[in-house]
Amino acid sequence: MNFRRVILLDLASLGIGESSDANQFDSVGADTLRHAIEQADIPIQIPHLESLGLANIFWQNPLTQFESNEYPNGFFGRIQLASKSNTKITGIREMFDYQAPTRTASVLDSIPRQHPKLSTTIISYFQSYFASQEAAQLVDIDNDVEAFKLLKDQLKIVDSGLLLVRLQALEQAADDGNANQYIASLNDIDLHIGKLLSSLHHNDLVIITSSYANDFTLKGAQPTREYLPLLTYTPNNVSGHALGIRRTLGDIGKALIDIFSIDEDPKYQIHGFLGEMH
Repeated sequence: MNFRRVILLDLASLGIGESSDANQFDSVGADTLRHAIEQADIPIQIPHLESLGLANIFWQNPLTQFESNEYPNGFFGRIQLASKSNTKITGIREMFDYQAPTRTASVLDSIPRQHPKLSTTIISYFQSYFASQEAAQLVDIDNDVEAFKLLKDQLKIVDSGLLLVRLQALEQAADDGNANQYIASLNDIDLHIGKLLSSLHHNDLVIITSSYANDFTLKGAQPTREYLPLLTYTPNNVSGHALGIRRTLGDIGKALIDIFSIDEDPKYQIHGFLGEMH
């Protein structure tokens, strides 16, 4: 598949169940989305995420609020962090840092450096890792509504490259331990995702994930060590299937390396998932 634009949404804090190494991080029993749904007094309504296969990710322990989509529009899977660290920034670094021929580099910076006609646009509240990407354009935002508005504006003027949006409403609700706000924020995000999907070019790729999990109902370490969602969508192929369990968030960075032909060290042994999207 030949993609010109990639839109990457980071739904920070959205975990989907304890990972296989949860016992090493005081996270046994963690399941952010499930527990938020159970604690909230408002219904969860996320039809667009469902259409992409979000419910299908819970194949081992289904969410009773959803039915698995027999014909999902997207490709879906779950990701386990490879890093032995577990902070809010761990996943971001794992996702974007890679081994270049001479040093460790960031895909975010490498895209415009190696291909001046391409751009990386980061729409996020302040994050020092993003601010250090000197070749990327960083746009500060105060809330998710502003983030999606800026994304809409950028999609009108940027026809190639990477658009990264790190959302903050879910993260804030998790930090506050507010289940109602968490579900309300996810419902709002889903509405914006629906509008995004209807406005894409045929050679666009949308990747939806979360850089870390935070089950605020669990007493113990925060963030929590959980599997993280992976949903991808392209108008070129609306018949998706499972991408299985990915062993590192670096699979997303590897997909960007492959799409934008970024130079990497031949010994960099991350495989990505583009070859499985067919």
